[in-house]
Amino acid sequence: MSADEYSTRALQSSNLDSALIARGVTTNPKLRNLYDYGAALGGPIMRDKLWFFTSGRSWGTQSDVAGLYFQQTPGHLVLPRRI
Repeated sequence: MSADEYSTRALQSSNLDSALIARGVTTNPKLRNLYDYGAALGGPIMRDKLWFFTSGRSWGTQSDVAGLYFQQTPGHLVLPRRI
């Protein structure tokens, strides 16, 4: 028995409105990867007395943050602009 979950950017909605654009936000956060995989295994060792059971799970997510860019001048401190 296993359960799998997965999502993509196509299933993501947007809340970018004129108020956010006026505050300097130009894009939405974007989902890169979302996954959750699980599996379980079990069975009898001694009939009606002793059983074994084990399970495993792997999950994770990656997202792009809106308004975050690579620094053009590495090694120099750049403070974020207050909105």
